[in-house]
Amino acid sequence: MRYNVVKLWEQSPDELLRHDGLLPLATLCRADGKPAQLLNAVAQQIEAIGDLAMRREQIGTAQVLAGLRFARDLVFKILWEAKC
Repeated sequence: MRYNVVKLWEQSPDELLRHDGLLPLATLCRADGKPAQLLNAVAQQIEAIGDLAMRREQIGTAQVLAGLRFARDLVFKILWEAKC
C-alpha cells in the first residue's frame, strides 16, 4: 500500500476552518508567525456552531490540540475564554 503524508503544520488552515468537525485540527496548521490570529479564527468558528454539545466538544478538542503546540497562557486566553 502507498500512503500520502499530510504535514498539518505546513498546510493552510483555511480549508479546515470551513468544516465544523475539522476545526480543532486547524490549531495544528501553519500559523505564519501569528498563533493568536489562528486561535482566534478557530475560536470564532467554534462559537458560531449552533449545537451547544458539539460546540463544547470542539472547544475541548481544540484546547488539547492547541496545547501541544502553543504556550498554555495563549491557549487559555483565547480558547478557554471562548463562549461555549
